[in-house]
This record gives sequence, C-alpha cells and structure tokens, in this order.
Amino acid sequence: MSSRLALGDSLRDGGRSGMGGRPRRAHAVLVVLQHALALVLLVGAGLLVRSFLLVQRAPRGFEPGHLMTADLPMPAARFADDGRRAAFLHDVRERVKALPGIRAAGLVSVLPFDGSGFGGPFSIEGRPFDPAGAPAVANYRTMSVGYLEAMGIPILRGRDFGESDGPEAPAVVVINDVLAHGFFAGEEPLGRRIKLGGPGSPRPWRTIVGVAGAVGDRSPARAPRPEMYVPDDQEPPRTMALVVRTEAEPTAVLPALRGAVRAIDPDQPLANVRTMDAVVAASVSDRRFSMLLLSAFAGMALLLAVLGLYGVASYAVNRRTQEMGVRMALGARPDHVLALVIGEGLRLAVAGVALGTAAALALARIMTGSLYGVAPTDPLTFAAMAATLMVAALVAVSLPARRAARLDPMAALREE
Repeated sequence: MSSRLALGDSLRDGGRSGMGGRPRRAHAVLVVLQHALALVLLVGAGLLVRSFLLVQRAPRGFEPGHLMTADLPMPAARFADDGRRAAFLHDVRERVKALPGIRAAGLVSVLPFDGSGFGGPFSIEGRPFDPAGAPAVANYRTMSVGYLEAMGIPILRGRDFGESDGPEAPAVVVINDVLAHGFFAGEEPLGRRIKLGGPGSPRPWRTIVGVAGAVGDRSPARAPRPEMYVPDDQEPPRTMALVVRTEAEPTAVLPALRGAVRAIDPDQPLANVRTMDAVVAASVSDRRFSMLLLSAFAGMALLLAVLGLYGVASYAVNRRTQEMGVRMALGARPDHVLALVIGEGLRLAVAGVALGTAAALALARIMTGSLYGVAPTDPLTFAAMAATLMVAALVAVSLPARRAARLDPMAALREE
C-alpha cells in the first residue's frame, strides 16, 4: 500500500514539476503562433516562387538568346532634320548588318519589356470614333527593315517592311495579332487603313500590310497589348535601339558595333548596351526581389518555429525526467517514450498548421495581383508548405525525444 502511495506521489510530483499550469500554456500558445506565422510566410513565398518560375517559362514572342541591344540617342542639335535621322539610321543598319558574326540587325523605338513607349487611341477607317467612350487603344512603335527578323518575331500574315517603304512611299503599318484579333475579328485586316488619334488628326492614314506575332511591352507576366509598327524611314524618332542577332556570344561583337557607328558619325555614342536576356531579366526584377525577400522572411520564421518547438520539447523532457523514469521503471519501452514526446510536440505543430492555413487562405488573396499562372489558393503550394513545416517540426521534436528514450530509469528517479 505504501509503495502504491509513493508511486502516485512520484507521478503527481512529476506532473507538477513538468510543463503543467500557466507556463506550459504560454509556451504552447507561443509555439502554435510561431508555426502559424511560419506557414503564412511559407505559403506566400511558395506562391511567389511558383509564379516566378512560370513567368520565366512564359512565352516571350521572340528569341532573346544571342541578341545584343544598344540605344542610339540622336541629339537634336545634330539630328533636327527627319531626313538626316532617317539616313543615319539606314547607314547604321546597313553597316552593322555587314559585320562578321552578325546574322540580322534592325532598329526599334522602344525595346520589348523595356516600357510601353508611345501609344494611344487610334482610328479605323470607316468606323465611328468616340473619344468620350472607349476608343480603340494601341501601342505605337517605329521599327526598321530587319527588326522583326533580328528579334525572331514572325510575320503571320502579309509582309514585313521593305526598302521600298521609304519616305515618299505610301504610308504603311504592321500590326500585331492582338490588334488584328481584337479589332478585325472575322475580317481581313490587310489593306485596311488606320491612324493614331482621331480621324481628323494630322497623322497619315496607314495601310495595314502585315500582321506580326505579339510581344509584351513591360513584362512576360503581362499579356501583350494591341500594337502597331511604322517604318523608321517614314517616321524617324529621336532615339532608336539597335538590335543585332549574333552567331556567337553577343558581347563579342560590341567593339565592332562601336566601330561601325563611329565610322558613320564619330560623335555618336552607343548607350545602354546590354543583351536582350538582361532586358528580360530586368523586366521581372521586381518579382525576383519580392520572391527573395519573402523567402528570406519565411526561412527565418521557419527557423524560429523549429527552435521554439525544440526548446519547448527539451524543457518538457528536462522537467519530466522523473516521470519518464517512473514510466520506464514500470515497463514503458523507449519507443513508447519517444512516441509520447514526439506526439505532444507534433500536436502543437498541427494546431499551428491549422491556424496558419486559415490565415494564409485569407491573406493569399491579397497577393492575386502579384501572381502569374497560379491561384492564390493553390492546393499544391499549401500542401507542400504544410508538409515542409511538419517535417521541420518532426526533426525539431525528435532530438529531445530521442534523449528521453535513452534515459536510465534509476538515474532519472534519483534526480530532484
């Protein structure tokens, strides 16, 4: 009888010296909240990572490899005359195209993924134009002969610009297939006439001679918009970007490019020299920064949650050493003790995952505008991040659990 009383007193003492009462509840709540916050950040980071990977694989509309680009700013003091600008651009294109290692060369007013450039409402001949309503809107770029070939943008219908589309030739335009499908659905766009602005604007009516593949103007994550291209010989802008497709590494042709431009005009620099891959990378830099920043916070939150759970489990094992000794003295196997400690720790992690899932579902919808190709409630991301958190929790709680399973019952019973 006395041994049973002593045994009961020992178990009760172990319970009181363990994690019971207010301290245990406070620690448990903290661990649950840590896991919930970690899951929210992990889900957010996971969604951004998946979105960024999908953006990297999104259709470009052109082939960015082996493309070198450089701006040609033409100072107004020396290039005030349209004819001089047109002649200079023509000479640059012809000389660059003849360089060794150059497969194709062209010029454009604004590079894809480097800004939308100029644009606005446009008129379609024979259709009403309502500036107060919702007029047709399109981007407006100037390009040279050879630009589409250099970029690898296909002509889907009609033709590209040619040498015959000079200043004195009839005004022509190439549109992209977004504009063709959006405003000429079920019609033949070739031969139709359009102009930037209203029907009474001073710009000429331009005849559509070709339909090109669509290319984005700001980022691969944004759908291409309606766009029209006009020949640089007919409307030379103040600044053009030179685009060359090379046989080998694009940077290898840079000295030759500089020499070709200097041979035409010694005072004309090449500015903002970069590869097209760099242009594409810069267009998604904000997404990359957001992804890396949130991933860093998620990693720190995961580490804190793991350390918090490890600390609580270790504290519980230290405080319940006598209880563990009694259990093992009464016949509990080490694997039972191991399962007991792991089970108690994982219950806290599961509670945190449940709370974090609810919070992540609510907060992920705020991220909709930052995502591409993935839903804010993507089940795969939620499941993967929850599994990651649970595996980390299992690792954290297994270390003190293994220590508890290796206790010597007699030594544990002698501890105060």
